[in-house]
Amino acid sequence: TSNTSNSVQDIYFAPTGNNKGIYCTTNGNIGRTNNGVDWVVTAVIPETNSDFTSDWLKGVYIQDNPGNVAVAVANGGYFYRSTDAGTNWDLIHYNGSGTYLQSLEYSNGRLFTASTFYMYYSDDVGLTWDSLAITPTSSVQDISFNGNNGVYCTSTTVWYTTDLGMNWTQCTGLPHNYDMRGVEMVDATTFFTVGNFGEIQYTDNLGGDWFNAVSGTNETLYSIEYGNDQYGIITGANGTVLTTNNGGYSSWDVSSHTATTTSAILGLHAQNQVYAWFGNSTGEIFKSPAQAVDIDIVNLISPDTVCYGETYNYQIKFVVTLGIAIDPAFQVLLNSNNISGGYVTKPGIYNPSDTFTVDFTYTMGINVEDTYSYIANVIPNATETSTLLDWWGFTTEITEVYVALPLPTSTNSPVYFCDGETIDLTVSGGDSYFWFNANVADPFSASTTITPAFEDNYLVSIEQPHCTVLDTVFTFYDSSCDSVIAPIDTVLAPATSYAFSPNADNVNDTFILDYLTDHPTNHVSIFNRWGDLIAEFPNYDNEITVWDGTFNGVTVGTGTYYFIVEYNGTASTGWVQVVQ
Repeated sequence: TSNTSNSVQDIYFAPTGNNKGIYCTTNGNIGRTNNGVDWVVTAVIPETNSDFTSDWLKGVYIQDNPGNVAVAVANGGYFYRSTDAGTNWDLIHYNGSGTYLQSLEYSNGRLFTASTFYMYYSDDVGLTWDSLAITPTSSVQDISFNGNNGVYCTSTTVWYTTDLGMNWTQCTGLPHNYDMRGVEMVDATTFFTVGNFGEIQYTDNLGGDWFNAVSGTNETLYSIEYGNDQYGIITGANGTVLTTNNGGYSSWDVSSHTATTTSAILGLHAQNQVYAWFGNSTGEIFKSPAQAVDIDIVNLISPDTVCYGETYNYQIKFVVTLGIAIDPAFQVLLNSNNISGGYVTKPGIYNPSDTFTVDFTYTMGINVEDTYSYIANVIPNATETSTLLDWWGFTTEITEVYVALPLPTSTNSPVYFCDGETIDLTVSGGDSYFWFNANVADPFSASTTITPAFEDNYLVSIEQPHCTVLDTVFTFYDSSCDSVIAPIDTVLAPATSYAFSPNADNVNDTFILDYLTDHPTNHVSIFNRWGDLIAEFPNYDNEITVWDGTFNGVTVGTGTYYFIVEYNGTASTGWVQVVQ
């Protein structure tokens, strides 16, 4: 729905996507869409008089990066510009009555429009315009560019350029000098013209040789555009729509592409080989394809149960069931938790029946035991913006996961000892255990013994049905012993005294082990709560060689992490809190 009854003269979509489009009509209507489907009239350019040569808008352009600049030209010689995506307009230039501007084209940073005697061009998106004298025998009907190479046609002549419009050469040897209405530069040397009586002619060597293509219709043809060098569209009188998917050099398909309109179709825009729009003389706008791309989720491979704080892997598989997906983007939610970190792009072009899989790693951030559903949102083209989710995207529940919390555990910490005494270290609350320190008697037992020579911390991994928990047993010298063993400086400060916040505020952003200043030869290892090594540092110096709270370049989640410090032939353990 265009929300106008005036004849749509031109349609254009911002180059970086398929969502932001604009159209112009007779009598000065400007319409805009933010999703490619729903259109609203955002402005009416003031009419100068009722003469069609001065108040019909004939060409329109919009960009979305940088800014939201739009440009429109009227065939009375008026040049308009908008800086808010087509809502408000300023008259930038007026070239006098009788200037029959008929087309607006953009290529390589330059806008073009033309009259009977001049080619106008702008290098600042329509803010200022320069002109170049041309010598056609009648008004320019259409302009098209492919890079620096371009072409324009009048009703009876065709001209081409190879230097972005600074010099033009007339083509000779056309099969017919009929009433031409539209022209399209397909690649650097190939262009087509269309016009009265359904005639299509083309050249593949910049006008050196010309050929006729079969249109299959006698209707007048007004517009031609290509999405790439194989997919093309032609529109014309009485609802005529012709298409090709093989270049269009021999014949065009008219059998299955009849539009549901009998009005003349003048405004046409082919964004790429998938998406196209046209507008007719009664203000209707049509989009093709009606449902551009469908992507189904085949399956998601994930653990059935995940412990809070645990890092785990999962894989999601998609299949394209309709259309062509170009760099599809998607996100995965666990209820309201975005576990894919926003939209993730899968580069490539995927045709119907193509599948693609993506592997993820996620640290479970939900701390309430319950069953949660994975949800996937898919955008078939990564250039779409978030405003398009309701249009292109779909949401599907694909599997469930149960979030578990760690079960209670306990240790016999702290343990006091006397010189030469053998003491017990015990832990409970798991199905299996592992003690990290090298001097324990049985590293895989819930109860093991040591004969300590100094005070130390003993890190133990506790395996539960769904969670892995780390805990520490602290050993201290008993002051009531007959002999006194002096604590040595390898003993770490209480683990609870270590905490930092890696939030880039330049306050306590790194993990500082002050006592290592006097021991430059050392080795520090950092583990998560499941005992996975996530960082290690030879010769930790708290400045250049220091843990900044990241793992593989990504800041870790808040919680408890464990460390082992080795120096002077000894090893000690402790924990550190990463906080907000």
